[in-house]
Amino acid sequence: QGTTIRSVTPASGMTHPGSGGVPLSIFIDNVQSAPLVLPIVTLGGVPCLDVSISSVAGSTKLAVKATTPELPVSRAGPLTLSVSGVVVARNLTFSWAYTAP
Repeated sequence: QGTTIRSVTPASGMTHPGSGGVPLSIFIDNVQSAPLVLPIVTLGGVPCLDVSISSVAGSTKLAVKATTPELPVSRAGPLTLSVSGVVVARNLTFSWAYTAP
């Protein structure tokens, strides 16, 4: 099946200017080994903040925490959440819904 983003919590949120962003938990399955450096997480091509990872030794699951960037309200709607650095030469993607305030 390969490495995939199983889920993102929350799956939507308001990340407009002044919101402070939305803290996300990104759950990734079938990870061959924990990354040696922090993955790069972006939402709609804009880098997320406060990225951290946790994994369980011997497990194929990885949890990535990140905070969405504040984006203009004009970008509200479905946006691509991308995680790079977990699988060599491949971005993992998930559709995340930016809800307008």
